[in-house]
Amino acid sequence: MSLREHREPDLVVRPALRFGLLLVAPGLLLLLPRVALSHSLPGRLLWVGLTAALLAVPLLTRLMQIRLDQEGVAVRFRGRTSRIPWTELASVSVTGRSTGRSRSTSLLVLEGNKGQRMEMPLLLVRLSDRQRLLSTLEQRTAPGTLHGDL
Repeated sequence: MSLREHREPDLVVRPALRFGLLLVAPGLLLLLPRVALSHSLPGRLLWVGLTAALLAVPLLTRLMQIRLDQEGVAVRFRGRTSRIPWTELASVSVTGRSTGRSRSTSLLVLEGNKGQRMEMPLLLVRLSDRQRLLSTLEQRTAPGTLHGDL
């Protein structure tokens, strides 16, 4: 296969950039007046840190993804990519995980029949992308593989 014939994956799901920005931007805006009027080193360092966090959000959303293609499922999370071929995928579940006071976040857990385990939080993934992901997983996996709070 030549470079021009490189196929795109069937589905790539990433956290939504706007959700990540919504987490960082309010803190930046709230501290802006205080830091702008401050001439202290800690105030300026706080401003630089928040600005760096705001600029890092697009990068972080690109580093986290779930990729479904003809060969299997690949999850890129926490700096590493793990892959499970369709023939080895034994279990797919979406569970709620408590993150504090009565909050729960969806966590996608994929397990292979050779002991592989991949987890990906779906907190910042758009609902429409979650539905497409679960629909595609349901089509590609054997009956009974998907379970949990789908």
